[in-house]
Amino acid sequence: MRRSPFFALLGTALALGAGSTVAAPPERTWTLRGEPPVVVLLFAQRTTAPAVVTMDEAFRREIERSYERSIDLHVEYLDIPDDRDTVYRDRLVDLLRAKYQGQPVGVVVAVRQEALRFTLEHRQQVFGGAPIVFVDVTIDAATGEPVC
Repeated sequence: MRRSPFFALLGTALALGAGSTVAAPPERTWTLRGEPPVVVLLFAQRTTAPAVVTMDEAFRREIERSYERSIDLHVEYLDIPDDRDTVYRDRLVDLLRAKYQGQPVGVVVAVRQEALRFTLEHRQQVFGGAPIVFVDVTIDAATGEPVC
């Protein structure tokens, strides 16, 4: 079965996060111990946006079809109203940090540039430095960002 480039990249990111066959920084080294890797699908928009529903369903369908192992998929909807709303953002960071504390996140899939920017800003404290795969981000929006 031929895997799409996106899911090949997702598989590579999961392998990097596992640290079992690829060297990773000490903070990223963890063993799966038979547990499925945690994949966080992070949407910038709210759940009611039609494109979000379509992408969520397509992602779930394709990950089941393309990835040979089971995963523990978590879907988060940031719904960030405004970059200036620091109170909301701080509460969101606290909530996600508490939720993923103690869970080794294998990879974060950021959908849209707002989700990518949020993930880059809070990757270490919320997701333990997990690798990031992003989608629906223009090359201009990603240029200059320390993605890896």
